[in-house]
Amino acid sequence: MIDDTRPVSGLTANPELNGLRPLEVFDRAVRALTDAGFAVILNNHSTQTRWCCGVDGSERWNSGRSTEEWIEDWVL
Repeated sequence: MIDDTRPVSGLTANPELNGLRPLEVFDRAVRALTDAGFAVILNNHSTQTRWCCGVDGSERWNSGRSTEEWIEDWVL
C-alpha cells in the first residue's frame, strides 16, 4: 500500500475515493475514524499490496525486505 501509487478504482460505496492512491485512501479512513472518536492502532501485518501469508511475506522476520525498508515504511 505504501509503495503502490496506482489510483484506486471500483469503490462504489465511496466514489469520492476513486482515483486516490492507496495511502491517500488510508489517510482519509484514519481521519474519518479519529474524527468519530475512534482510536486507530497501526499494525504492519503486510507491507505489500497483496493478501498475507505468502512464501516471502513481509509479515515474517526473514522476508526479502530489509529492516531499513520496513522502518522507512513507517516514517510517513
